[in-house]
Amino acid sequence: MITISQSKNNNYAMRGFAARIGKSREERMKVETCKSKERVGRYEKEWHLEASRKGIVKATIGAPESFFYPEIAIMKKFLREPLLDAGCGYGRVLKHFKNITGVDISSEMLGEAKKTGKKVFKCSITDLHIFPDKTFNGVICNKVLFHLTDEDFLKSLREFHRLLRKDGRIFFGVPYIFNLRNFIFNLRGILHLFRGSVGITRTRSYTKRKIISMVKKANFSPVYFDILDYYNRTSGIVVVAEKVGVS
Repeated sequence: MITISQSKNNNYAMRGFAARIGKSREERMKVETCKSKERVGRYEKEWHLEASRKGIVKATIGAPESFFYPEIAIMKKFLREPLLDAGCGYGRVLKHFKNITGVDISSEMLGEAKKTGKKVFKCSITDLHIFPDKTFNGVICNKVLFHLTDEDFLKSLREFHRLLRKDGRIFFGVPYIFNLRNFIFNLRGILHLFRGSVGITRTRSYTKRKIISMVKKANFSPVYFDILDYYNRTSGIVVVAEKVGVS
């Protein structure tokens, strides 16, 4: 038989437990926010290191223009302006469109991108708060997302979803896992991890199933999906997906 005193004690205990659980959740949210900011800081640091390495910007700019032609053609076929180039780098895509804005986390890359004459801003693609909802008809994020964790990959896609107008579309490209050269790049990323380096030097390759899953989780519907082979014997998955649902 439970006495009134025991009942009160149980109620107090339950309230205390609920308070601890609530506090724990709040603390976990703070921790996750800090971790997210820390990852963004690491990405920025890694980009700075990459851009500061001998000839890194010049080497990137020096890639054959034909390297990007197939992707540019797909972008022009499926996307409508105004566009956002998320992770615009030195501006290789910006110069192919009239009404386009670029963002990147690297000051060095943005310095080059400004030479295209387009508007560019420094920010992380995981947090594009500088733009209001439904600003663009299309978002391009080419050869960027594979440097992120799965969590930040999905967070970026959801940010793109927020920024897109009705029936807006995204274009992005990531390495295809069933390619020897891509496999070697992945090993290089693992070696960087052992050396304590975290960020963009780590690359990831993906299966078709994984990419489709990520796209659907972010409330997009695939419109175009293909595997492209590049001049340097790598291959990549290219995706065009349309916004579904509400922001």
